[in-house]
This record gives sequence, structure tokens and C-alpha cells, in this order.
Amino acid sequence: MAHVLNRRTHRTDVVRSIRRVFPAPLIAIILLAFALRAYHLDFKGLWGDEIWTAELSVQPARSIFSQSLDLMLANVIAGPFHFLVAHVALDVLGLDHTEIALRLPSVVASVLVVPAVYALARRVWGRLAGLIAALLLAVSPFQVWYAQEARYYAWTTLLSTLSCLLLVCALARPRARLAWLGFVGVTALNLYNHTMPAFIVLGAQACCAGLCAFEA
Repeated sequence: MAHVLNRRTHRTDVVRSIRRVFPAPLIAIILLAFALRAYHLDFKGLWGDEIWTAELSVQPARSIFSQSLDLMLANVIAGPFHFLVAHVALDVLGLDHTEIALRLPSVVASVLVVPAVYALARRVWGRLAGLIAALLLAVSPFQVWYAQEARYYAWTTLLSTLSCLLLVCALARPRARLAWLGFVGVTALNLYNHTMPAFIVLGAQACCAGLCAFEA
């Protein structure tokens, strides 16, 4: 009997922890963001740069990495990260669903930005500010538009937001090695996604870290 009660108590604690991290309003906002981004995902055919994404993503992973890395270093354009993610999506969903397969990673990344923005805003300004920020991002026309493109934009937004969140957590607790490791890892992925926006974010983060060190 005691064992059963302990299991029930553990489940209750887990549910409470989940509700604390993902309150009901946030879950509703996340579902709204997914619905807006997934609606008519394959309504239009591939165009412009999306075709270039398709041409590179169908190649073997090693070729994708080498070609896109060379182009990134030579021309400061998109790196291999997004193309490798698109390559995996094509393998899973197949070429019969090319539009959905290539755009779905952007949808996933754009939806994940919602809880990431919530966590960042909540940590800095409080729970209400986090919910407002998440809702504004969820219904943003620009975010919905770029979430339905087979390009790196949504991943840049997600990785940049996570990088800022982890930096804030690391600066609040300098001895939190996991936060610092996460910051370094996510920032590296952001650089491999596209160097230019990643360096812009890094510059802003350096200024923030410098101000925090000066105030301390």
C-alpha cells in the first residue's frame, strides 16, 4: 500500500511540475501557434531559395555538410545545420511529400520558439509578460510566414532565443555548468545554421554580459 501511495505522490509531483513549466494558457498558445503554422503547409509549391534547399537536402549528409560549409565560409550564407535537418525530414516523410517534408522542420522550430520566448520573458519580467510575449509571437504574421518556408529563418529565431535564455540562466548562476554548456552548444548550432545573425546575437550577448559584469 505504501508503495502505491508513493507512486501516486510521485505522479502528482510530476504533473504539478509539468503544469508549473507549461501552464494551461501556454499550452493553448502553443497549440494555436502550431495550427496557424501547419495550415495549408503544402498549399504552394516550392519557390526560389526553397528549390535550392531541396536540391541540397536530397544529397548525402556528408556532401551536404561539406558543400554548405564551404559556401558558408566563402560567402557568409546559410550553413549545413538546416539542410541536414531537412535531409532527415525528407528521409522520414519521403519525396512524395517534398513540400511538407522540407517545411515541417521550420514549423517545428517556430512552434518551439513560443515556449522558449515564454521562458525567457518570464525569467526576466515575470509570468504575465511571458504569456503576452508567447501570444504575440504565436500570432505574428511574419513568424507564421517564415515558419512555412523551407529556409533557415525559424531555426535562427529558435536557436538565438535559446542561446539568450541559457545565457541569462548562466549569468544568474555562474557556477551552473549545465547552463554554460547548453549556451555554448546552442550558440555553435546557431553559427552552423547561419553565421551572420548568429554573430549579431553574440555581439548583443557580449554587451549584456559586459554590463552585468560592470554592475557586479
